[in-house]
Formats: sequence, C-alpha cells, structure tokens
Amino acid sequence: MDISFEYIDPFDEKYDYLMRVEHLARYYFAVNIFKGFKTVLDVACANGYGTKILGEISERVTGIDKNSEYLKEATEKNASDNITYLQMNLDNEELEGCFDGIACFETIEHLKHPEDFLRNLFNVLTNNGTLILSFPNSAYEIIEDGKNKDPYHLQVFEFDDISNFLKSIGFKIEEVYGQSYTNKIVNNKIDDYKLTTLIEDAKTIGYPSKDDIDNTYSYIFVLKKEKQNG
Repeated sequence: MDISFEYIDPFDEKYDYLMRVEHLARYYFAVNIFKGFKTVLDVACANGYGTKILGEISERVTGIDKNSEYLKEATEKNASDNITYLQMNLDNEELEGCFDGIACFETIEHLKHPEDFLRNLFNVLTNNGTLILSFPNSAYEIIEDGKNKDPYHLQVFEFDDISNFLKSIGFKIEEVYGQSYTNKIVNNKIDDYKLTTLIEDAKTIGYPSKDDIDNTYSYIFVLKKEKQNG
C-alpha cells in the first residue's frame, strides 16, 4: 500500500479502497457529533470533500489548507453558500474566529509545531466546543535510518504523550475511537466481510468504534473544551 500521499480523496479511485473508506468514515462520524452546530472548522481540508459533507449539517463551515491548488479544486468542486475556504499555513499563521466544532483529521503529524497549533485550536473553540482529532498510531509509523518512510509525516505521537499534552492545555478527553475493523481486513484477520458501496462501507465497516483501539491505524479523539474561568 502506497503511503506517500499528502492526502486521500475518497472519491478518487486511484487510492486504495479501504484507505478511502477510512478517510470518508471520519467525516460521517463528525457529522453525527456536529449535527446542529452553527460554526464548524475543517482543518487541512484539501479539496474540500469533507468540508462539503460538514456543510450539510452546519450553518457555517470554514475549510482551511495551505495548498492553493487544493483550495482551487475545493472552490470548483465542493463549494456551497455556507462554506468559506481560506489558505493558511498552520505552522506560522494563527487561526482567528470562534467555532463550535473543529475537525482535524490526520494533520498534526504534518506540522513542524503541532503543540502550538493545538493550543491555537483550543483558543478558537467556543466554551464546551468539540474538537475531533485523529492522528496515526505510532505502532504503524515506519522509521528507517531515523526517518519516517512517509515523507509527509514530520512527527510521531505516542498515545500517552499526546493525551497528557491535550489535558495540559485544557481539553477534556471524552472518548477515544479507532477504525481497527478495516485494519483487520488489510491484515487478512477477517474474511467474512462484504464490500458494498463507498459511502455505505464508510458508514459501516469504516465507521469509528471503541473495538480493539490499540490496533487501529489512527486514533480518533473526541475532545471538549471545558469552560474557562473569566
């Protein structure tokens, strides 16, 4: 399986099918959590496929990405009256605004300064706002000669370290999920599954669960910003 893509577009058949299922499933998971939220931020939105999904259940969605070509595609293919796309380098520009919900999928491992960025996310969340954060399980990061085999992954996060850091800046970890079912299919540990359609598979076999979290390719944290004093 090729792991050298900067992002996966689930609707592009050039990518591995189960990777497409996993990435799409995270957005349907977010839909169920963010339903009814007024303002939502989609971090590293790429071509906006997920931003558009979130726009179906939120009053106002903002998608941000550093890549102008991705954003050009987003405005051409995934535009809507309630969606705004902004170009932003997350390593050296600070977010502004206030959001009830933030989706940040498979992003912090790409950053030079992920801790600063996570503090920024905390600051732009409303009190009691929700951040859904996913990042790779370190057990599946391949390090050779001191370098990550995936050239886009600048960081490797240990579960306990990232958990403690998130708590230290004020987040409450409400739930932790994984997508181990698709992982088991890839590793030939399940042979009684049946693939149907991309969207249906995203909502079933790819949908995040609490089953066998230690063996998921990526962790998915549901975090709450508890009300700050003052």
